[in-house]
Amino acid sequence: MLPLLVASLLSTAEPTRVLVLDVVADGASATTARVVRDEIAQGLGGDPRLEALSSEDLRRVVSIEAERRAIGCVDDSCFAEIGQALGARYVVHGSLSAVGALRVVRISVLDTETNRSVLRETVDARSDEDLLPRVRDAMTRVRGRLLDGLALAPPAGASSSSSFAPAWSPLQWGGAVVGGVGVAAVAVGGVAMGRAWPTFADPRADLDARNQAQRDGQVGTALFVGGLAVAVAGGVGVLLLGGPS
Repeated sequence: MLPLLVASLLSTAEPTRVLVLDVVADGASATTARVVRDEIAQGLGGDPRLEALSSEDLRRVVSIEAERRAIGCVDDSCFAEIGQALGARYVVHGSLSAVGALRVVRISVLDTETNRSVLRETVDARSDEDLLPRVRDAMTRVRGRLLDGLALAPPAGASSSSSFAPAWSPLQWGGAVVGGVGVAAVAVGGVAMGRAWPTFADPRADLDARNQAQRDGQVGTALFVGGLAVAVAGGVGVLLLGGPS
């Protein structure tokens, strides 16, 4: 029953649009660059949570891309504006370079909501025939990481230092606090033992001083051992308790 419910939700949820811009040919064949662009677009398909551009979208991109080049817009903010104009969450742009027999494809994924590059891939090959399978492999990785990012991304409007960074759960924050207390106890215990030992080990110290040093050392040892156990428990709590909230 649960798998059917999950499949139903995935099929009805609105997919995230990914805009694939033309691959810039730098000393390479323009035909090969178009084929690489098509491979990139195809590599983003196959999952209902992502929507690559339709042919109509591509025609709109052509006119926007021509306008962008006319005004000399080449940075991420311009790419973000293009993506936002077409309702795309992500913009994929890249280049194909040729140096002798070597072919190098550089792929960058821009998040239009944060105006930041969130993924980069570089693919190289010694021929066009070897290049395309490697581009497919790279796009499989990109698609998986984009889908992971969508699953972990905070709700729209929530602040986050990274587009793909999950928030800690309350239980994980509790584990962090417990671990901090444990670390503090370890430090206090270590200082207490360090101060008590010289007096306790000094045969010239009087009996009362040595007895007091022994008591201080026992307290320090208890704090150190107990704090270490608490710190470990807190660290395990951060790793295992709860999940992204």
